[in-house]
Amino acid sequence: MENQFTEKELGECLELVIDHRGKTPKKLGADWIPSGIPTISAKNVNGGRLVATEDIRYVSHDVYRRWMKEDVKRGDCFLVSEGATLGECMMWDHDYPIVLGQRIFCLRANSAVLYPRYLYAYMTSASFQSEIIGRATGTSVDGLRQTEVLKLKLRLPPLPTQQQIGDTLYHLDKKIELNRRMNATLESMARALFQNWFEDFGPVRARLEIRRPSGLNPATAALFPSNFQDSPLGPIPRGWKVEKLSDVMTFQGGTQPPASEFTGEPRDGYVRLVQIRDFNTSKHRTYVPDTTKLRKFTTDDLMLARYGSSGNSARSSDSLGRVCRGLSGAYNVALVKVVPLRPLREFLFCFLKSNAFQGAIKSMGARSVQSGFRKEDLDVISVVTAPPAVHDAFEQLAADVWRETYANDQQSRTLATLRDTLLPKLLSGEVSVS
Repeated sequence: MENQFTEKELGECLELVIDHRGKTPKKLGADWIPSGIPTISAKNVNGGRLVATEDIRYVSHDVYRRWMKEDVKRGDCFLVSEGATLGECMMWDHDYPIVLGQRIFCLRANSAVLYPRYLYAYMTSASFQSEIIGRATGTSVDGLRQTEVLKLKLRLPPLPTQQQIGDTLYHLDKKIELNRRMNATLESMARALFQNWFEDFGPVRARLEIRRPSGLNPATAALFPSNFQDSPLGPIPRGWKVEKLSDVMTFQGGTQPPASEFTGEPRDGYVRLVQIRDFNTSKHRTYVPDTTKLRKFTTDDLMLARYGSSGNSARSSDSLGRVCRGLSGAYNVALVKVVPLRPLREFLFCFLKSNAFQGAIKSMGARSVQSGFRKEDLDVISVVTAPPAVHDAFEQLAADVWRETYANDQQSRTLATLRDTLLPKLLSGEVSVS
């Protein structure tokens, strides 16, 4: 099959290139607005999908029409042209209008010679990414000019084979993305349950109003009181307590190996060093010797960002586990491992994402140039706790949710391994998609 491949420059295979380097609404005499048509920039493209969506800015339809001489269409491929995320790419798989921001190319395949899904798959390959790095230039920030983008090499099998390869890899990615969205929904369900029980006190208010708490069986509903008591935080359910966070959890800080021990590639005897940026991207990978000096996370540890984006949290079986791609992991000084002092793992994971905790962490960050917190800062954060029976019921319900997310995560890792194994073999002709 390998002899059926031909090599072409990317420029020979494209119908359109959109390049808006140096262009902003300000230069069009316009400005951002609260809502409208979204502007996708380099920071919104990572790992083949849209990220940091809360930071997306908007323009009016008038600005959109003046900015976008050509509309972005389903099947177009994006390529980040410079900066820390140089080479990140994704295929646009939506039908709504967008504005293409700076530092990002939009590449439209010529359907007569190049299948869009094959183009995207090829752009994620190690050989293509390596060529991007080789062609990038710059003084302070490496970047890729359009002339160099058009010279990037593609190995193309016949169009029907491109379609088979592209569709196979596309559907693997779609299933992984579906699992990610399912997990986001499940996490929101657990957090909504936490908010209802421990912040809004929904079951208590229902009993106070002589109605059945929504979604609870009689035995669980009976665990909640039917009245309130005063507390330093205002009314709380009778029999519940306001405690210091340090009474229910502590944390273990990470260690920082010498810079001389860092390597960018996995090796025997090395482990993945998880850093603060790994909460948002897996592009940067650092490995260090597997020594007893390192603090390691295990199957289901709660991890919390201590500096930089302090307050970000994740489970080692979820976000951090995907970053490690099956390798054991350690964490550095920017992260801490949360250690529950009682059987309150699910409760604490939800509390760490609550507005109360995030607000407290944000106020601590205002004290210094580098935002962060210390172990003693836990004494100034208050948390409302219930009798053990209520917590036990919550732990069981929330644990069921997280078991489902873990199963989805495991399936996604298996699919990602399959995709990553197939990708170079399919693109080289070593393996036939049939």
